[in-house]
Amino acid sequence: MQVDVSESEAAEGLCRVPVCIGCWRPATGVGRVRLSGVNAPTAPAGSTDTIGGILAIVTAVAAIVTWARSDKATITYPACWRHRWVSRPLLRLVSKADGRVRLDGVSPEFHAAWVAGRAT
Repeated sequence: MQVDVSESEAAEGLCRVPVCIGCWRPATGVGRVRLSGVNAPTAPAGSTDTIGGILAIVTAVAAIVTWARSDKATITYPACWRHRWVSRPLLRLVSKADGRVRLDGVSPEFHAAWVAGRAT
């Protein structure tokens, strides 16, 4: 199933649902997973001189390290013990546009709890 959330909800709001995102069990903790589909920054084109090339490489490495540490590359989700420690849920980023994120791979029980929580 799919769930459509804002980027801020994806960063922290999913954990308020008491159902595991990967199955029907109650969530006993939280997990983090890197979303596939979120692209890392690419290296800029280097210049012809040595100093410009080195500066381009240092800038690219800094951008990649910043991306890897950012919350935009990961999502925090409610999880049962199994989906937190043994096998991560197979979450996939379907689309990301206009501050909205669509995730695929959530359990039907999580989707129902998410919709019920948003209706109140």
